[in-house]
Amino acid sequence: MRDVIAGRVDFGFAPVSVVAGFIQGGPARVLAASASKRSRLLPDTPTTVEAGVPGSSYQSWMAAVVPAKTPTEIQIDLNKAFNAVLEEPEVNQRFESLGVEVAPLDLEPLRSLVRDEYESAMAFAGTKPR
Repeated sequence: MRDVIAGRVDFGFAPVSVVAGFIQGGPARVLAASASKRSRLLPDTPTTVEAGVPGSSYQSWMAAVVPAKTPTEIQIDLNKAFNAVLEEPEVNQRFESLGVEVAPLDLEPLRSLVRDEYESAMAFAGTKPR
């Protein structure tokens, strides 16, 4: 962001949480968001696909992880507990104030997301997934 603002580079990609302070009446302008759908935090900003770049939908995400041998019942309970906290209005508002959209997932959709992202990263790197 510093190099974009200083004019040393023409553009950059950064999470909403990083650019938020620079775009609201500041020295930077958001052209598009590289997500599958428009951001709740930037509803007037088109996605990169909407802006004419097909196949450019990339999103960052975070997940809590446990050792692989953790019993499924405990994983389910932890997932439900994390999701319950993330759905609390004050927690959700705090994340949004930091530029982070909260999108809790149940355990199986989360596993699918992680698996798909891993396979995509391995394909991009030209490596076969384990």
